[in-house]
Amino acid sequence: MSECDSCGNDVGDEADFCPACGEPQHSDAKRQAILGRVSYAVGFVFIVTGVSRLPGKLGGIPIILGGIQLFPPMRQLLGRALGRPPKIWANAALSLLLVVLGAVLLYLL
Repeated sequence: MSECDSCGNDVGDEADFCPACGEPQHSDAKRQAILGRVSYAVGFVFIVTGVSRLPGKLGGIPIILGGIQLFPPMRQLLGRALGRPPKIWANAALSLLLVVLGAVLLYLL
C-alpha cells in the first residue's frame, strides 16, 4: 500500500484514484484527468462563443457542435456508436474542423 500525495490516505498499489479524495495516483491517470479538464474548458469556450453568435448568424451551430465534441462523454458516446472511442487527436481534429466551418460560415453569411 502506498500513501496518497494529496490527502495521505492509504491507497492500494493497483488503484488509479484515491478512494478518499479522488486524486489520480499514477502518471497516466493524472494525464487523463488533466486532458479531461482541458477538454471541458476549451469545449465550454467554443459553446459560449457559438451561442453568442446564434441570434443572427447560423455559423454558431457548427461552433457549438465542435465544443460539444470536445467533452469526454461525447467521445465515449462515439466509442459506443463506432465500437471503440476515437483517438484523442482525431476527436480534437473533428472539433477543430467544425469550429473552422462555423467561422467560415460566420464570415460568409
